Amino acid sequence: MFFGSGLTNFTIPDWVTNVEDGAFAQCLNLNSLKIGSNITRIANGTFSQCANLTSITIPNNVYKIGNNAFAQCNSMTNAIISSSLTDLGQWTFYYCTSLASVIIPNSVTNIGDGAFFGCYSLTNVTIGSSVTSIGQESFLDCNSLKSITIPKSVTSVGIYAFSGCYVLKKVIIGSGVTNIDLGAFEYCPHLTQIFFPGNAPAAGYGVFDGNGTNVIVFYLPGTTGWGSTFSGRPTVLWNPDLQITSNSFEKYGNPFSFNITGTANIPIEVEATTNLTQPYWM
Repeated sequence: MFFGSGLTNFTIPDWVTNVEDGAFAQCLNLNSLKIGSNITRIANGTFSQCANLTSITIPNNVYKIGNNAFAQCNSMTNAIISSSLTDLGQWTFYYCTSLASVIIPNSVTNIGDGAFFGCYSLTNVTIGSSVTSIGQESFLDCNSLKSITIPKSVTSVGIYAFSGCYVLKKVIIGSGVTNIDLGAFEYCPHLTQIFFPGNAPAAGYGVFDGNGTNVIVFYLPGTTGWGSTFSGRPTVLWNPDLQITSNSFEKYGNPFSFNITGTANIPIEVEATTNLTQPYWM
């Protein structure tokens, strides 16, 4: 339709119900776009390689985003995803190298293969509570991603899903995960802490390869299937317990102190606030 044209801005009218595959692909000057209220599906490659498109708001009438829909939109820093979306296709935001933050809504059930592959600037990702699978290479080479929480709705983490996330330090893996595939967290050299609230999942070959020896896997009391190692990395019982007996909890005017017991050297975080009605946690 407009493939490779010199468009700089465009509004898809509300009376339009369908846009074909690749309709706006390689519109290199397109920097402003509004999607009409009757579009329910963004087709494969529709806006791929729109190198000057800086942001996109996908309206709530859209339930599906096709493969490569926004691939290689190198200037895109912000993407607001439809709260009605159920299917995030393969390679959707592939090499959107400026994309900094994304919220995957609770309506999404599947993150397709390579969906955020090569999003080098991605620092914050929120994965919705209905996602059941994270496809292979979904977040591969997301070099700015420091932490990730995988919700309990997820059952499988695909091959190389978070491989090459260079600054990734901390991962929380939901209790519903039953399988972590080949190399899912390989070559994340700063990764030190993996927290598992649930039972030990099945692990593919080399889940943590290339990460040195710093990775420690923490698991909770009452969960099953854990041994002394998990995919070649040591496991530690994470069991901090706040002691509030007269001997371990003391008050000195406004300040107070308390003891925490548990496995030696486990990481914990204590937050405090001076106002419980409008808390600012420190």
